[in-house]
Amino acid sequence: MKKLIISFFVILNFLSCEQTTRYLPVGDDEVVISGNIKGSFWREVKIRTVQDVSSQYQQFEFKPDSTEYFCFRFKKSTPSELWLSVGPNRFKVWVYPGDSVYLTAQIKSDNDDFIRQIHFEGKRANRYRYFQNKALNPLSSEIELIQFQARDQPYEDFLKLMDSAYNLELHQFDQDTNGLGLSADFVHYELNHLRYQYLRGKISEPVNRKYLRFDTTELPVGYYTFLDMVDYKDSSFQNSHLLYDFLKVAAESNIDEYIPEQVGVPRLDAFLRVLFKFSETNLTGRVKEIFETKFIDNYAKCDLDSFDSLRYLLASKGYDNKILDYYAYLSDSLRSLEFTIDKNTVVYSRAGDAINLSEQISKFPYTYLNMWFVGCRGCALDFEHQEYFVKKYGKDIQFLNICTSSPGERFDRYIDKYGETGTHYFDIDNQLSDQIFAYPYQGLFDSSANLIMNNVHRPSDSNLDEFLEKLLIKRI
Repeated sequence: MKKLIISFFVILNFLSCEQTTRYLPVGDDEVVISGNIKGSFWREVKIRTVQDVSSQYQQFEFKPDSTEYFCFRFKKSTPSELWLSVGPNRFKVWVYPGDSVYLTAQIKSDNDDFIRQIHFEGKRANRYRYFQNKALNPLSSEIELIQFQARDQPYEDFLKLMDSAYNLELHQFDQDTNGLGLSADFVHYELNHLRYQYLRGKISEPVNRKYLRFDTTELPVGYYTFLDMVDYKDSSFQNSHLLYDFLKVAAESNIDEYIPEQVGVPRLDAFLRVLFKFSETNLTGRVKEIFETKFIDNYAKCDLDSFDSLRYLLASKGYDNKILDYYAYLSDSLRSLEFTIDKNTVVYSRAGDAINLSEQISKFPYTYLNMWFVGCRGCALDFEHQEYFVKKYGKDIQFLNICTSSPGERFDRYIDKYGETGTHYFDIDNQLSDQIFAYPYQGLFDSSANLIMNNVHRPSDSNLDEFLEKLLIKRI
């Protein structure tokens, strides 16, 4: 596990549903996707949804038994990107609260054939017919080709080609929606999505050229003038799924202060200042609320104390939304989790020897246990400071590092950079990593392997030194 566990963050409630009728009743905050996929070789149906604001994926799977009927019923408060996967075939759409759609199809080896013969019935089925038309429209390939070619052109030509691709997208939209009688709200939502996806491509291009394509060409004067077409105070702007990503890139494209290169709290603080400044200057209302809530979540969750203080800052602004309630639940839940070690927990040495973790912990009055993985930037930042603590407290406190990556040369190269960091073992059987929801994790244990403090101060935290001094004085 190298990320936050997605299921812990989910606000989609998966509910059971039975095959009673094609037109299942659906609440205003529910989505029902059901159907019958014909063909004896299909193995599973997957529906993968992503939340607008948190950008976390949740995947539902159905593996058929003696029937071919499937049903997914879940709650959704906002429109969301949805992927329907059946065997090798995929179909990508937006899913809306209140939607109830019945699909019938046959398995095909060619994805276009599969999409072409899907039949939609039920509430708001025309929305899905629009995405079906879009997936099969040959203009999609032409638009992608223009966008691809634009990357290798000078900036001025890049902007012209992007404009050409966007105009073609609008023309394709007219073709794909012709005769479907879609609601004005849906049309507005999808056009917003296309518009801000197009603008985001322009905004992110300078960074992509510099770091991905190693293009050192200077930006032309006035490059970002196309941002003048953005009405940041348009309340409907929240409808775009790319709201946060677009606004974040727009804010960072106009950074006029120094951002520390080293990953850590000072860098996060600098980004927070930039984004707050952008928000205060340009945004208002619900857009401002969602934007600030999202970037606080993105930057502050590495430090629960900062997470809480920034969440309170938002609450003090009078924000009253489900997102804040969700983050409050998340923070409280993370704090309540207790990392437990039983007498049978086994970790492994670099040579593959099994080590009883409780017995290892019993060798010291205290154990500072660190769960980490190779490639984790926060873990690297901690290791840069850990040698100081190992040398100062190593006789009384064991610094025990449990790596969830596999032992090997990659691990050796990674850890050799940081000097004396303590004892290292590996969680090969995942007995410990299943308890971790964020990396790195640090917990303080006594000699009986009892947890003294969950989410203790990290080595990169200046408060750890004072905390450990007080811990030992109290013991003595």
